[in-house]
Amino acid sequence: MSGAKLTVKSAVGMTLVVLVLAAASASAQPTCSTYLLSYPTLTPMGPRIPVTWVVESTGTVELTEIRYRLATEMPEAEKRVGQRTGTGVFSTTVPTARSPEGVVLLLRSYARLAGGIECSSGYRTVLLLPNPEPVCTVDFVDPETTIPATIDRGTPLPVTYQFTSGESVTHTNVHVMLVPGGSSVDATPPRSRPAGTHQITENIDTTWYQPGTVLYLQGHVRTDHNNECYSEIVQVEITGTPIPPLVVEITDVPAEVRPFETVPVQWQCNSPSPLTDARLEWWLDSEPPGTIHYGPQKAPQGAGLRQFTDDLTISPMTPGDVINIAARVSNSTGDEVVTATERVPIVAYPFDCRIEIADGPTTAGRGEVLDFTVDLVSSSPVDQARLLWRYDSEPVEAERPGPWSSFPAGVQTVPLQVGPVGLEQGGTVLVRAWMQNQAGECFSTDVQPYWQVSLTAACTTDISPAPPLTLEQGDLATIQWNVTSALDITKAVLQRQWSTEPGVWVDGPVRSAAAGSYGFQDDVLIDSSREPGTVLTLRTYVETTLGITCQSPEYAITIEALSGADEYEEDNSCDDATPITTDGQHQTHTIAPNTDVDAVAFPGLSGETYVVETFPPATAGADTIVEVYDPDGLLVGSNDDKAQGEIGSRVQLTAAKDGTYCVLVRGKTRGEYDISVTNISTPPPPPPPPESTGAGAKGDDTSSDSTASLPVAQPSDGAVSVRIVSALIRKDDVLVVVAVTAPAELRSKLTVRWQGADGGAVRSTPAQTGAGSYRATFAVPSRAPVRLQACAFVNGAERFSNAVTVGGEH
Repeated sequence: MSGAKLTVKSAVGMTLVVLVLAAASASAQPTCSTYLLSYPTLTPMGPRIPVTWVVESTGTVELTEIRYRLATEMPEAEKRVGQRTGTGVFSTTVPTARSPEGVVLLLRSYARLAGGIECSSGYRTVLLLPNPEPVCTVDFVDPETTIPATIDRGTPLPVTYQFTSGESVTHTNVHVMLVPGGSSVDATPPRSRPAGTHQITENIDTTWYQPGTVLYLQGHVRTDHNNECYSEIVQVEITGTPIPPLVVEITDVPAEVRPFETVPVQWQCNSPSPLTDARLEWWLDSEPPGTIHYGPQKAPQGAGLRQFTDDLTISPMTPGDVINIAARVSNSTGDEVVTATERVPIVAYPFDCRIEIADGPTTAGRGEVLDFTVDLVSSSPVDQARLLWRYDSEPVEAERPGPWSSFPAGVQTVPLQVGPVGLEQGGTVLVRAWMQNQAGECFSTDVQPYWQVSLTAACTTDISPAPPLTLEQGDLATIQWNVTSALDITKAVLQRQWSTEPGVWVDGPVRSAAAGSYGFQDDVLIDSSREPGTVLTLRTYVETTLGITCQSPEYAITIEALSGADEYEEDNSCDDATPITTDGQHQTHTIAPNTDVDAVAFPGLSGETYVVETFPPATAGADTIVEVYDPDGLLVGSNDDKAQGEIGSRVQLTAAKDGTYCVLVRGKTRGEYDISVTNISTPPPPPPPPESTGAGAKGDDTSSDSTASLPVAQPSDGAVSVRIVSALIRKDDVLVVVAVTAPAELRSKLTVRWQGADGGAVRSTPAQTGAGSYRATFAVPSRAPVRLQACAFVNGAERFSNAVTVGGEH
């Protein structure tokens, strides 16, 4: 609301204040104001002067600037500087002139808003004090001797001029006039120079001047403050061979043209100088006198013969009318030629109405809108044009019309639609085109048969390949499925339902996509809590635009109890790894379920090379992936298939440090496999003697006669036990891995005792100390065969492992 205050005197002397309110227009115009904030009122001529202005507005300011002119100039001579956008305070500088007389400079600020609203300050005056010193001078150098009085056409005309300027120069060159004081052209390229005195020599091209022409030359300088100076005028007469005339002709036009057809015109010109304007002109007899239409502009073009072809689109065309066509060309020497007029009659079409389907789909999904392009020809405006469609099982009387459009007369290709089609029916859709103009109606079937579109389902989806009939507890199944849709897909999902939760479909990841064909996959994990006999049902479900849906057949998967677990379970991590020797002996493991991971561990020596390999049986074997980790837990090798067509894996590595190496075996499929670790740096040891279990075996009891000097193994008391995990024969010693099991709070001192297999003194390795359960590696400085036994000293007592015989006889 806006208001005005009205004060009224009452009869008793009281003053009444009445607030008069007026409703503000809902579409009030934005406001705009601008004014000069600071500027000099008195300044010498020559230097630029600073100006500051303000713009205030409730709308968007597209442009604001300072406008200025001399008081002696007309308003249309006003110049502009400092263009900005927006509101606020702005600053710029305004150039001033130099003159021996004082002059007045007029300044104002200006702003324009979006929508064309303008505002301006009033003019403010600046008195420019006289400055008799010229800012620049320019003169030809010895024109009597350096510039000839006459010169042959085509001969370069040399000129040398010199100028002095107290300001930097933005533009200096030589002007040529054909009449003294008349309009001029730049005869030499413009140059820029710093303040000072400079001399420039140029050559003026005389090719385009007819003999007898007098050229009036004048030097010109403009400074960066827009101050200008000119030299005296020097004249030169052109002599020599005349310039050949400009020749223009139309070489080919059609004998006649039908309404709305294009008119092909071929024409050419031969010019002694570059073209400045070249184009066709045309008009109809039926148009008012003086009406001219133009073809495409062909200039600029160089001198010489130039040939052109234009397809003129002339509208409207009326049978019986005549098209008048001429060519107009001018060039840089001032010549202009217009050809004689060619007259082309407009004749009537041999028909009044024709329509054909030019292009469209041949297959479509249910619910689609079908887009066609249609060629139509009509000598009168088209009142209606549309497509008609029906199913091939229906009579013509059942045709359905598509949306209609109207078009002007002429030859044209237009878009038309039908549909949506096939929501309830399949089969084939028959489509034809129809139009009506002032002469009557016509159908596309008059000149072509029906356009046929085979309908397909709007969308299809299936699970392929079919999922397995059974899965075990813990299995992971990768389900692959497909979607094809002629409509945009708003939801595509793999759904699952458990028999323990009937009727409850749970969505997997949801996809959306444009119309097309897609392949997806989802992982389905059977957690171990699912009871054997539970049924998992899978299907895919798709929603599209127009509300059309589709789904795949349902697939039932029966959950079975986990089977095939091997004797080494639980060995799913390096912490629970099963020891394995490095002499190539096999261990048999099973991947069950297919998410199972098996772990084995072997002692590695720095610099030694090992091969880790799996051997699945040919039938129902596990497809393995092997990963090897060093004692620090870093991955040092991995392999999926050791060769093309094989599902076993192989990793070869050279140990970078001593310690226990862990091997993780993952299965892409469930099944059995053998695994071995082989040290290929040294040859394998000889077979063990009959009484020995061989390197890395659990060993036998030391109560035999051959080991009488080693203590008898002590059974575990439930708190502490010690055992030899593996023993590896090397060139000069045996590498022994010992495991101690003890409560975390107990510390034990661990050593390995050994003696020759045939008896003799018992010796010990240096002891290692640890707490709780741990493993330790010892290098026994003895060559095989040798008897080994581990001893742990804990809680004031010794605990012994079984004795192990390593290697055969010497």
